[in-house]
Amino acid sequence: MQKIGLLVIIILLSNIVSARVVIDEIMYNPFGDEYDFEYIELYGESENIKNWYFEGIDYTFPENTTIDRYLVIANTLNDEGENNDIFDKYPNIKCNHEYKGTLSNSGEIIILRDNKNNIIDLITYEDSTKENHSIERIKIE
Repeated sequence: MQKIGLLVIIILLSNIVSARVVIDEIMYNPFGDEYDFEYIELYGESENIKNWYFEGIDYTFPENTTIDRYLVIANTLNDEGENNDIFDKYPNIKCNHEYKGTLSNSGEIIILRDNKNNIIDLITYEDSTKENHSIERIKIE
């Protein structure tokens, strides 16, 4: 008898401290360059996230940053500091912010903290999907 797994692509282990804002999608291993076209997508409802920051990538949200549904943080520059055409590759993505650093292709922990250092969301991922496929949070009920 053959077993069929429900979680085929990846299992996202999360420790959700607050359901106000979650890390919803990660593109950690795009086709080609090690970090061009990487992005992290957040999901939340009408939340002021000024001075919230990530561990795992180098990014702090500036003053007057509010999330209303989806918000994308992307690595939009190539090695020479030029735009890497992420918007041509993903025309439906509206990139709101640019982070420094890269996402590990072999997996890592990404932590989103609020301005009081509280953990808002934490995602652990491993390299278990094909190149150029993002991983998304799934809700298991």
